[in-house]
Amino acid sequence: VLGAAAAAALAGKLAGRPVVARISSTGSTSDLLVSGRAFGIQRALSRRFLTRVVAMSDQAAEECRRWGYRTEQIVRIPNGVSVPDSVPGRAESEELEVVYLGGLRREKRVDLVIEAWKGAGCRGRLTIAGEGGEEDRLRRLAQTAGQPVRFLGRVEDPEPLLACCDIFVLASDAEGMSNALLEAMALGRACIATYVGGNVDALGPELGAPPAAGQYAVGSAGLLVRMGDAVALAAGLQALARSSELRGSLGRAARERCLAQFRLEAVAESYRRLYADLLGRPDAITGPRP
Repeated sequence: VLGAAAAAALAGKLAGRPVVARISSTGSTSDLLVSGRAFGIQRALSRRFLTRVVAMSDQAAEECRRWGYRTEQIVRIPNGVSVPDSVPGRAESEELEVVYLGGLRREKRVDLVIEAWKGAGCRGRLTIAGEGGEEDRLRRLAQTAGQPVRFLGRVEDPEPLLACCDIFVLASDAEGMSNALLEAMALGRACIATYVGGNVDALGPELGAPPAAGQYAVGSAGLLVRMGDAVALAAGLQALARSSELRGSLGRAARERCLAQFRLEAVAESYRRLYADLLGRPDAITGPRP
């Protein structure tokens, strides 16, 4: 939260101690977008006195620069997840298992997922796992989908759900870096997501720009579509439904990317190095290096 970061930055300055804050989201839900005189003062304090700002994605880093944070303040450290030693196989079936896992909030655009699922007309089932203020509206919308949709509510352990799915879908208008997306990737699931925030870093950082309206882009580790584009999302679901080979190749690439960039151990090591550097204590770095 911007207010907490500003207060910590000022306290750190007065105490002569380094202070690190992390940008938790980007786009329309970014703390940096909050307006008003009080928030302007908080932004100014955090820009001036924060020692480092952790940006989880390229978009987060760019937003920090745009709001006046100095290049030397910004550190790129993504979210991390546990990557299992092996992943469960999934038996071939004409019945597709598609999963959304996350909050049922407006910016998550689960309504778009339901609309795309209806438009894709794939054989199978869409599972929506999570809770939030949009649930009642989404349940009503699902009744008109003409396709099987189930709601699971809050899921304490998402691994069994993700391990049994064919496709993970994320249609958010704004993201920091979705842990649910990374968890699905770690399990070798094929993923399709909107071209926002950390979704791009995870699935297709080489693409450079969102695909045209109505079209999906095949990234190096998953499919990406333009924000708010139900037509493209439906087309991407159809493409994945038609080709088990495409699902398999993207799932393997997603898992390899998690192993290379998003392992929890490697991310923890990045934070250890950052804190040790700020404290001027190289000997504080412990544990295996990535």
